Amino acid sequence: MSHKRSLYPATLAMLVLWAAALPCAAITPVLNGQQPDEYSVPKQKPQRSGTIDSVDRAARTIVIAGTTYRLPASVVIHTGDPSTVAARLAAGTRVRFRATKAQLGKQPVLTELWFADEDK
Repeated sequence: MSHKRSLYPATLAMLVLWAAALPCAAITPVLNGQQPDEYSVPKQKPQRSGTIDSVDRAARTIVIAGTTYRLPASVVIHTGDPSTVAARLAAGTRVRFRATKAQLGKQPVLTELWFADEDK
């Protein structure tokens, strides 16, 4: 008779670790010239641009040009200076971005962001 080990303890442990890490997860800045590999960022529509109206870090949302987007911890932020990201994610900052297409009853999700003042 073979003994099957339950996946429940391992799955539960993984979920607990993931849930504990989630609040600690930071927005991931990507330095210019260090693009993420092609599989880490979904293929999306051409970039959009606008000015940040507001950011609600507790609700993990950002409003750009009047549209509210979810702001996941996995958003890729392209910047030359990662130490300035938190301060620059504020009302009045001009940005270029990519986001998922809005689905019925759901907010679109911000997937990539560039600061317009870094455009060359």
